[in-house]
Amino acid sequence: KEQVFEWMMADFEFTKFLIRQLTEKLIRSSQKLTSISLLSVGDRLLYCIYTHHKSGDLATLTKQDVCTETLIPIRSLNRSIAECKRNHYFEFRQKRFQILSEEKLEMYCSSLI
Repeated sequence: KEQVFEWMMADFEFTKFLIRQLTEKLIRSSQKLTSISLLSVGDRLLYCIYTHHKSGDLATLTKQDVCTETLIPIRSLNRSIAECKRNHYFEFRQKRFQILSEEKLEMYCSSLI
């Protein structure tokens, strides 16, 4: 820990660069969170499924994870899942989310944020 502080003091320009990068990342994350919070329940769900699919961890995503990430109550989540299945985006079967139309989901989510 002390070595890091010594290194940061020794190379002040890099420290400024690092702080600038962290600040920009925080601003982008805050803007994205604000944008997502303004979405409807269905849109938040679709965006969550889309981002997990793109990250490659959709197979491990649970309903509880979705509720926590999106702040959607479980009853609303279940209704939105049923609607997404009717609209052929994805379904929830055997406790797993499964994409029904990757192209449709990607087209829709790319227009959200």
